[in-house]
Amino acid sequence: MLNLAPFLIPAASSRRVVLRRAARFAQLALFGACSCVFVACGASADSPHDTSTGGNGATGDGDGDGDAHQTITFTETATLELAPSGVAQITVVVSPRRRQTVMFEILSTGAFDGYLTGNSMVVSDDGTASVAVHAPSEPTEFQIRASLPDGEETRRSVSVNVQGLGRLRVIPSYNGTRDISKWYASAWPGLSCDQLESSSEKGPHTATSSSRPLITDIPAGTLLAVSVRGDEVTSGCSTIAQISTDEERSVEVSMTDNPVKVTSGTLLLTLGATTEDFAHVLDTSISTSAAAFVEEYSSDTEALLSFIRAELDGTHQAAFDQLIATEGVIQDVEAQLSSPTAISDTMRSILTNAAVYIDGPQVFEAELALNGLESEFTLLSAAGVDAEAAGFDVPENWQLEVQTGDEVSLGGELIYDPIRWLAEIAEVHADPSDLDPTSRVAQAAECAKVADVLVAHLGESPLEQCDVTCLNDACTSQAAALWERIKSSGEPISLLIGASGHVEVSGHAEIAKVLGSWVGRTDGSEGSLKGPLSGTKR
Repeated sequence: MLNLAPFLIPAASSRRVVLRRAARFAQLALFGACSCVFVACGASADSPHDTSTGGNGATGDGDGDGDAHQTITFTETATLELAPSGVAQITVVVSPRRRQTVMFEILSTGAFDGYLTGNSMVVSDDGTASVAVHAPSEPTEFQIRASLPDGEETRRSVSVNVQGLGRLRVIPSYNGTRDISKWYASAWPGLSCDQLESSSEKGPHTATSSSRPLITDIPAGTLLAVSVRGDEVTSGCSTIAQISTDEERSVEVSMTDNPVKVTSGTLLLTLGATTEDFAHVLDTSISTSAAAFVEEYSSDTEALLSFIRAELDGTHQAAFDQLIATEGVIQDVEAQLSSPTAISDTMRSILTNAAVYIDGPQVFEAELALNGLESEFTLLSAAGVDAEAAGFDVPENWQLEVQTGDEVSLGGELIYDPIRWLAEIAEVHADPSDLDPTSRVAQAAECAKVADVLVAHLGESPLEQCDVTCLNDACTSQAAALWERIKSSGEPISLLIGASGHVEVSGHAEIAKVLGSWVGRTDGSEGSLKGPLSGTKR
């Protein structure tokens, strides 16, 4: 808390110092007299006597002997030259060092509006005590007295005179990696760096340069805080005692990178991957889905006939059940297929071939709305497929944190269905000159041949109203139903992702680019996924 109240030092203060010295002298004289007649005073080996250090205000936790004579001196003894309303810090050294209080006083007569930032300061561990002196608004001369509790004191003269202007050549000392296009320097008369709210603020005296700003017309004879910022990405400050009239002084200011801002803006992210990394997870999902298909239907032929039946109306379904129950019908239908597992093999092939598109530096494309530990991650696409259509979900916000330097870490979870993802990839990336997945399943089902076999077994059954064309259409349409059944046969799994990277910052210490890598692990997989990560500010 600054003591801003100006005060006057009465002449009586000098009399108090004289009285304190006289009392101290009397104590010393009495102690000496008692020492000369110590035996006569009745001292003996078992006589109690005082072993304390006395009432000199010391706490006894310093380096020196509690009874040793102490000295107090200003670190600089020359007259302090200040401009009106100028500010300077003055320091005293106490030896031997002892934890005690130093009293600072202004000795002046007449009207006086100068002041100290404090009157009593505790000696620090290095044996010093400091206080800031604010010069009065008019030229004058006065003294500052610093004294110890035992009466030891020292004084320093201060002369306040109207002074001219000086200049500061500011030299930013920056060892970081951020690109700096321009340096902005400010001088703050009467202030120190610890009194500034921010080193990035603009001061009353400023200069701008691409290398070393020169601040001109700075009041001489006062304390100065010199602050610097490099664009909006780095800042620093240095306090100097004062400059003289017409002096041009160089001051080096150590720069520190401003913290990366991770609470505003949106990043467009891409995460790369390889088919090889995903192979185990995808193969497992395809095998599980195929096993479930076989468990529900004992064979491809049974599945095909079941789906054809579902296409018929209620009147024909009973007759169709009677038809396929006829001896030899199922065997004749199966014989039309290229193999007993032709349909399931085709669907497995479609899904397996789709996995080749899960490869490259931009498998996943996403947006990240920055908000620190609650950043909103939105997956846009996965292997060129709309993420929502592919069954991806983001259950909760992702976490973005700044590590040392300009390194950031990112982590979160994705929920996805591998079978649905592969099926959507197969449809989106189907070659226009080739058959789409549904047509390939219909082709594997040999619908025209199957229809001919069924018609041949119909005879006089009520199905005679559904001719070969009717049965072929039913088979073809149900091939699509078979494909949709496979698409929905997968189970959602979790993909946990952790990423890290180096960022490039913009002029406001916001993330402009990020380049790094990611690793992930999915349910039921012992291996890890990995790939490159990159991002740019939208």
